[in-house]
Amino acid sequence: MSARWLILILIFILGFFTVYRVEAAPITRTVDDRFEITVGFIHEPAILGDTNGIRIRITEGGEPVTGLTDSLNAQVEFMEAVRVFTLTESEPGVYTGIFIPMQAGDYSFTVSGSVDGVEINEFYIVADGISPVLERSDFEFPNVAYGTVIEQLATPLAATAIVGAALILWRKRTA
Repeated sequence: MSARWLILILIFILGFFTVYRVEAAPITRTVDDRFEITVGFIHEPAILGDTNGIRIRITEGGEPVTGLTDSLNAQVEFMEAVRVFTLTESEPGVYTGIFIPMQAGDYSFTVSGSVDGVEINEFYIVADGISPVLERSDFEFPNVAYGTVIEQLATPLAATAIVGAALILWRKRTA
């Protein structure tokens, strides 16, 4: 395969990954070889301005660990802002704290406390797999101009322009 084709394929792949995001998911960790703790947003993807919150699921040997609302603490951080939650047990072994994310970007969660004498102190960030909060316009339909706004067109148009320029240069060189 010629170098020109490899360059075109690389440009296409880079353009594809620029346009489409890979979404993150909840993170599961084992603490003290006993407890599986899964942390993420209640609703994923997390969308700017929608009611959401932290969802913590704790199991031991596959069974839910219940009754931890008084011994478990959680908070969300965004830049320098911190919010401590009052957790509720929404179902057996699942604890939630509600908030509405008001800025898009990377949020992080801290879960701490004690579970059956085992100290918990876990920090969860986007780099670990927590989903970032995304702009509403990424999901609105129909919206301005029947679902398309200028900001949404910028990346696909840039990728198309790069591929088009590469094809023109390739044609000129081979002609």
